[in-house]
Amino acid sequence: MQPIKILIVEDEFIIARNLQVILEDLGYEPYEPVGNKKDALAFLQNEEIDLVILDINLEGKKEGIEIGKYIHEVKQIPFIYLTSNSDKATINEAKLTHPRSYLIKPFNEPDIYAAIEMAVEPESTGKEEISADINWNVSALQNSLFVKLGSKYIKVKIDEITYVEADGKTVEIHTLQGQKFQVKMSLEQMQNQLAKHGFVRVQRSFIINLQHLSAINGEAVYIEQLAIPIGRQYKEELMKQIKAIN
Repeated sequence: MQPIKILIVEDEFIIARNLQVILEDLGYEPYEPVGNKKDALAFLQNEEIDLVILDINLEGKKEGIEIGKYIHEVKQIPFIYLTSNSDKATINEAKLTHPRSYLIKPFNEPDIYAAIEMAVEPESTGKEEISADINWNVSALQNSLFVKLGSKYIKVKIDEITYVEADGKTVEIHTLQGQKFQVKMSLEQMQNQLAKHGFVRVQRSFIINLQHLSAINGEAVYIEQLAIPIGRQYKEELMKQIKAIN
């Protein structure tokens, strides 16, 4: 797979260079940053670009939003706004241009990685598409989940998740390392995210990762040493997905 080619539009030299280095370390392919609307539009018209990271304020004006509008209407490629202005008025104005994500200064490497991976996820993913209005705090991308904790997205490898347990209006993700991540999402929504990765529902409050299924009997499944009762209505579907040796 070819590296993602990224254009940085940022008028603060130190920030632009720092972002360029981080992108290179993450395995992306950033172009030399540009710092104004004229150069950004020329670059967009003449180069092959997969993603734009775009500062809202350029040379004291909100010209980044004008560039964002051009990208959305003409180039139709994903872009991320970079800004130190997270006030409601600025965000509402920026939302009208349909960015894929936002990076708030000061940023760090995990912030950048999560924002980019969400931005380049194909729009055809339907319910899994990430937008500025999303009210979930977890999203499935390739072989990982990005769980939102505060202002950051924490990467959790799907094959290291052992089971997920419903807890009222939230679910709790459990991992091989003993980590627990609580997110505001229904178990049905989480199951939709994870079904293609070998997760099945075994009762009303649990879905399990079949990779970590260690034993099963007529009443329970075992994830390592943990016994989880099997709900009668889920048993048939579970047995279809495992090969029992008598």
